[in-house]
Amino acid sequence: LLRFYERRARRILPALCVVVFACLPFAISWMSPEQFRDFGQSVLTVGLFASNILFWWENTYFTAAAEEKPLLHTWSLAVEEQYYIFFPLILLATWRWMPRYHFSGILVMGLASLACCIWSVRPYPDQAFYLLPARAWELLAGSLCAVVALRQGPVANQALSLTGLIMVLGAMLLLNDHLPFPSIYTVIPVVGTSLILLYAWAET
Repeated sequence: LLRFYERRARRILPALCVVVFACLPFAISWMSPEQFRDFGQSVLTVGLFASNILFWWENTYFTAAAEEKPLLHTWSLAVEEQYYIFFPLILLATWRWMPRYHFSGILVMGLASLACCIWSVRPYPDQAFYLLPARAWELLAGSLCAVVALRQGPVANQALSLTGLIMVLGAMLLLNDHLPFPSIYTVIPVVGTSLILLYAWAET
């Protein structure tokens, strides 16, 4: 488990530090005192992998002020890191006490998160967008792919991988600002990506 966390840190922290330090001189030069204070809050919460909570609290992603927040995109990194903290612990507990049900356990958690997403996107769109409970199902889909890949090994299936590609491209063309996001529509690119990950292998 510690090795897993170490690998995540090695993958994420160097690039994150480069982004933060690259933004710093421009923030000092161009930002007003109030904007620089907000930037400092962003840097602090980025370091704590909690920037999604800050930006949810500020409610800025879909407003003009979003263009003035250079670290806004780190909300998704925070969600990812929160997932990395909690999911392995849940998985270890599942493997210890319910070893035969880890796949179904992941599936149930994913469906529960998707239900939370669908339920909350209309009355609480910012919570649905920023916070882990409504976004975990997208990451859990990747975890399900990992379990399937470990069980079956590389499997090439041109029809399924092409279907996945069509779903991803279709989502790029069809999803727009008039549709709630994330929502049931988000299933399209997530399932499409999963099909590509599982079946876009070269046949030998």
